[in-house]
Amino acid sequence: MDVKGSQEKFLGPSLYKIALKVVYQNFIKHDPGFDIKSLPDRIVFDLIRQCFQNDKTQKLLYEKMDLVIFIQLMKYEKYRPKLMKFYQALINHDYPVGMEFVNTFTKMSMDAVDSNDDDRIIKCIRNGLRFGSFLSEASWYSESEQVLRLTKTLSHRLPKTVLSYKLILECCHRLFHTLTMFFKFNDATEIYHEITNLMSILEKNGESPSYILLYTEFSKYSFLKSNYEESFKWIKRAILCLEDNTAISTQIQVLRQASKVCVVKRDFVKAKFLMHQALARAELHYGSGYYKLASLLHDFGFYLLNSDNIEQSASVYNEAYKLRIRMFDSKEKNLHVAIAEEDLAYALYVLEYSSGYFECAMKHAESAIKIMKNLLPPGNLMLSSANRVKALILEEQALDSFLNNAEEDITIMLEEAEKLHQDALSLTKHTFGEENTLTAKHYGNLGRLYQSMKKYEDAEQMHLKAIQIKEKILGPEDYEVGLSVGHLASLYNYHMEEYEKAEQLYYRSIKINLKLFSESYSGLEYDYRGLIHVYEHLNDRVQSDKFNKKLTEWTKLRSQCIPDAVGPDFYKVLSPAPIDSVKNIFDNSASTSTA
Repeated sequence: MDVKGSQEKFLGPSLYKIALKVVYQNFIKHDPGFDIKSLPDRIVFDLIRQCFQNDKTQKLLYEKMDLVIFIQLMKYEKYRPKLMKFYQALINHDYPVGMEFVNTFTKMSMDAVDSNDDDRIIKCIRNGLRFGSFLSEASWYSESEQVLRLTKTLSHRLPKTVLSYKLILECCHRLFHTLTMFFKFNDATEIYHEITNLMSILEKNGESPSYILLYTEFSKYSFLKSNYEESFKWIKRAILCLEDNTAISTQIQVLRQASKVCVVKRDFVKAKFLMHQALARAELHYGSGYYKLASLLHDFGFYLLNSDNIEQSASVYNEAYKLRIRMFDSKEKNLHVAIAEEDLAYALYVLEYSSGYFECAMKHAESAIKIMKNLLPPGNLMLSSANRVKALILEEQALDSFLNNAEEDITIMLEEAEKLHQDALSLTKHTFGEENTLTAKHYGNLGRLYQSMKKYEDAEQMHLKAIQIKEKILGPEDYEVGLSVGHLASLYNYHMEEYEKAEQLYYRSIKINLKLFSESYSGLEYDYRGLIHVYEHLNDRVQSDKFNKKLTEWTKLRSQCIPDAVGPDFYKVLSPAPIDSVKNIFDNSASTSTA
C-alpha cells in the first residue's frame, strides 16, 4: 500500500507545495512586492524548475532572473545538472543569456572595484570563480573565459598577501582549464607561465598547497598538444600526490587523465585498470546516469578504440552522446554534444571501414561540424578535428562511388576531402609547428587521400614526412610510426609497384604491431594481405603460402577474441582499489603489455 500517496489524497497537497504555488503565482503576476532574493534557495530552485515547464514563464524567468541568485544556486552540487539544463534551454530559445550574464558580472566587478572594499572584491572573485567554472563545465567556453579573465583582473586589485596570491592562482587555474579545453593554446601558455611563477612565490612564502589538480591540468594541456612525454610527467606527479582522503572528484579526474596518457603510451593494461578505477569511483560517488559520467565514457571509448575493441568503443561513444543529449536537451547548440558526435562519427568510421556503410558516421560528422561552426571562433582547432573526420569518411565514400562508376561524384568528394585535410594541416602547423604529432597525422591523412586521387608521388612525400616527424618525436617503434609505415607500404605495393620497398615496410609494420598488440590485432590483416600481394607479384610461392597460412591463423585468433565488457552496468561490479595500489600499478616499470 502506498502510505504516502494515501496521506496526500486524504490531507491534500503538502504545505510546501501550497507555498510554492503561491510564490509561483506572485512571480507570474509581476507582484511589485515580490522579492525572489528573500526566498530560500530550495524554493528559488523549484520556482525556476516550474517556470521552465512552458515557454511563456520561461521567457518571464529570463527577464527577471538575477545572476547573484543563479550563482548562489551553483554552489549546490545537486542543483548543477538542472541549472545547466535550464541555462541551455534559454540558449536553445535564442535568449542572449550568456551575453546578459557576462555584462551583469562585468558591472558587479566594476562596482566592487569602485567600492574599495577588499571583502566585497573577494566575494565578487569567488562568485566569478563559481560562475566561470559552471560555464566551462557546460562547454560555454567563450563566456567562461570572459568571466574568469575579469575575475583574475579583480584578484590583482587586492593587496599582495598570501591569500591574494592563492586567489590569483585559483583564477589562473580555472582560466587555464577553460583556455585549454577551448583549444586556445597560445593564451593557455601565457597563463601556464603565470601559474608557475605564482607557485614559486607561494613556495618562497612557506606555503605548500596541493597542486594535484594543477598537475592534472598541465597533463591535459600537454596531451592536447600531442606532447605525450610531458603529459605523462605531469600526471605521474598528480598520481603520486593522491591519498585515500583525497576528494573523490579529484581522484576521478586524475585517474581518467592517467588512463588516457597510458593509452597513447600503448600501456593498455594500466590504461584499462585506471579507467575502471575512475568509473568505479564515479558510480559510487555520483551514481549511474549522472551527467559527469559522460566525460568518463568519452575517455573509456578512447581506450577501447585504441586497444582494438572497435565495436565496443562505438557502443560506449554512443552512450556518451545520448547522455549529453539528455543532459542538455539540445542537439544543436552545445559544444559537448558536438564533441560527442565527432567522437562517435570517428568510431563508426573505423567500425564500418570494411563494410563501406558510412552514412551514420557522416551524419554525426556533419552535425558536429554544423554545431562547431555556429559556436566556435574562426580558426579553432576543434573544428579542424571534426573536418578531418569528415574528410576521412568522404574519401571512403568516394572509393565506393568509384566501384559504381560515378566519376563526377568521386572528383567532388575527393576535392572536398583534400580541402578539409589541407585546412586542418595549415591550422595545426600554425598552432603547433611542423614537428608535432598532430601535424604528422595530417600529412599522413593527405598521403592516403593523394593515393586515392592517384597522385602517387605526392602521396609518397606526405607519408615520408609523416614518418620522419613521428620517428623524431615518438621513436622508431611507436604505434603512430607503424601506422604511417603501413600506409606507405600500401602505396608502394598496390600503386607504385615497388614491391621490395613494400616488403620491408610491411615487415617493419608487423614488428611494431606485434610488440604493441597481440597476434589477433586487427591491423595485422592489412600487413599479411599486403605481403601476399607482394610475393604473388614477385612469384615467390613459398613466402606467399607462408603469409596465407598466417592470415588463416590470424582469422582464427580474431574470431576467438573476447572483447572488453561494455554493458551499462559493467563497472558496478568493481570496487575502488586503495590509492596505494593505484600508485603501485601506475608506477610499475614493467614493459608495455598487450591489449
